[in-house]
Parts: sequence; structure tokens; C-alpha cells
Amino acid sequence: AGFPDDRAQVRYFGDKETARRVLREQKERSAESAFMEWIIFNYKPRRRERTIAEQLLTTGLPPAERMLLEAQISASPSLFKCVEVRAGESVLMEDILEGGTVRVHDIRLSECPVEGTSFPARIYKAGRFHFISLLGPPLPTIAVPEAIEWIESLGLEPTPEGIRRKAHLLGRLWPWLEEWESSFSRQQFVNFDGDPLSFQTASWAVSDEKSVRRMLAEMADIHYDEEDDHFEWLTESTQASMPGGGPVSAGSLTFVGNELVLQVNSEERLERARSMLGNIPGLTYIGSSRLEAKGGRIPSLLPDDATGPENESETEALDPELIATLAGQMREYYMKWLDEPIPTLDGRTPRQACRSKKGRQKVALMIRTCPDPGGIPGVTVPRKEMLRELGLE
Repeated sequence: AGFPDDRAQVRYFGDKETARRVLREQKERSAESAFMEWIIFNYKPRRRERTIAEQLLTTGLPPAERMLLEAQISASPSLFKCVEVRAGESVLMEDILEGGTVRVHDIRLSECPVEGTSFPARIYKAGRFHFISLLGPPLPTIAVPEAIEWIESLGLEPTPEGIRRKAHLLGRLWPWLEEWESSFSRQQFVNFDGDPLSFQTASWAVSDEKSVRRMLAEMADIHYDEEDDHFEWLTESTQASMPGGGPVSAGSLTFVGNELVLQVNSEERLERARSMLGNIPGLTYIGSSRLEAKGGRIPSLLPDDATGPENESETEALDPELIATLAGQMREYYMKWLDEPIPTLDGRTPRQACRSKKGRQKVALMIRTCPDPGGIPGVTVPRKEMLRELGLE
């Protein structure tokens, strides 16, 4: 009740029952305002009729109102990811489909925990300021690749022009998101040993680094990376789903000051590592800390990794030198990923996939929606460098 007609609800949400439920249950996510935005700027009851916004332009609007309306009509719709929040002032948005960033002056949005969230929306300029109008539901960035794949299956091309032509399909993301969240919350995510994911950092005091380095180099499962001066622990995967078969990286070992620091992604691997390293003279176990994912922000491109539901961070304070080491390893891992065969790219590397227009679009989307590791301040995915390396910036 109160909306132009039932056909508008069916076209946007898919059916009347879904429309009523979403409008009733998704008020806090602005379902009604997104629906009304679509009605005003996109909905035509009949093919040759004008939208409400186009009709308003034929009336005697005050200059300021006309300027705002024209700015909204001409703005290109896209998917925008919030990459920075200035509380009580503005948010910085990145265009996931086209690239580039723009600062949006929206006080209400800036007071919400929206960093890392993606929005189907229009961003339009009025004077010196930019404003945002939603066209669909706020999406966890981790869900964006699946969401785009799904609306593509409905016939929406993921480009600004494609969205403009079939903007009503963005409304179908409301029920899709409900199903995605329900499924996501039931999943348990594991590494390629079948262990539940739990990111662990452990350290050992080193009394004779030269001797310890020599013994690590002699171990069959340990590989030394001379260029980056760290040791990689390799193991055979027990999971049949491992792309291309093993071996996989079970963890990394780095000398930091007078300590040897281990990173693994399960408690089981930590115990195996403690047993393995316990026979090396000159090492004294200090302890470990767990780095849980927060808000689904787990490095989802790593070959021996997966993503999972939100958990509370239990991160202990990390030494600045260790953070710098972790940041360097993160950069190395992702830059190597550009030349690794990826199953979702039909076995091609991201660099190879970029030889076609559609491949470039898919790779750019994968990079822009890759979340940073949660709970490790200062350690981020080098998205800009990755895009620049592939000519996608």
C-alpha cells in the first residue's frame, strides 16, 4: 500500500510476497528508500512513458531542485565499496566495476560501521559535494563476486550502462542476500588439511640463529626463499578439492630480531609445527596468539585459505617489526598470485585472463573485492599495486 502499483513491486523484488516481506523486515537497510529511488528514476509503467524524474523536469522546478534532479538522472549507477569512513562527515567510495574513488558527503552513512561494505548505488555531484542514492541492498564485500555472478545469470551486464538498462534486477538482490546470509552463517570453513580456520602466530626464542637456519634448511618439508629471507613449510593436502593437487603452504617461518616467528591457519598445524621444531636445539618456545577474522575480512585469494563468518578479534599487540614482516609477506603472496592458475578463471592466471575484456573485468573485480586480513593493523592486500601491475588501475 502507498506505492504506485503492484507491478512496480513485482518488477523490482520479483513477486508481491517477497516485496512485502523485504519492505517489512529490511527497513534498517533502507529497502524502502532504495525501492523508491528505483521507482522515481528508473520505473516506467509502460515502455514509452517517462519516469517520475523525467516528468518532474517538465514542471517549473526551482533552479536548485532542478540541478539536483538532473545530477541524479545523469549519474552512472555502479557498485561502490566503502574504503574509508570519516565519522560524522563523509565516506570514501571505490567504484568496484570501473575503478576510481570519490568522497561522499553523507553524515548518516559515516556514522555507521560501513567500511568494507559495497552498495549498488548512484553517486552524483551537486556543487562541491557528492551524494549517494541506493539502488539495492548493502552487500558484504565478500559476497559481491557471487552477487554479480547471480545477477549476470538474470541478464544484467555488470557495467554502468548494463545496470542503467536493467536496474530493476538490483532489487532481486534483497531476497538473494537473505539466502546468502542464511547459508553463510551455517558454513564451517577449513583449510586444505580439513582443519577449522584459526589464524595463529607463534614464536620461539633463538639462541643460535646460524645453527637453527642450517637445520631448517636440511628439513625435507621446509623450503628456503632466499630472495625474501624466510622459510616456507610445505605439506601435501588431504583435501580432494585442492586445485591442481598438493603440495600446499602449511605456514611460514621468519627470523625477527632474536625470535623465529611462525604463521599458520589452524590450531592443528600449530601443534604439528611445535612438534616438528621441538627437536631443533637453540629454539625455546615462547607462546602464540590467535588472529581471528573479523567481519569476514580474511585474505580470500590465498591458495591455501578460505573465508568464514564473523568472529570477534582476539589479537594481541604485535611488534612493529613483526607487522612490517607480515606486510611484506602479504605483498609477496598476492603479487605471486597474479601468475598462479586460478580455477575460477578456467585455470588461467590473472595475468593471462587479462588478455580479454571480460577477463580484465573479472580479475579487476576479484582484486577490488579482496578483503584485508582482520585483526592485523597495517597489513593489507596490495590492491593498487596489483591493479597497476596488470594495467587495470
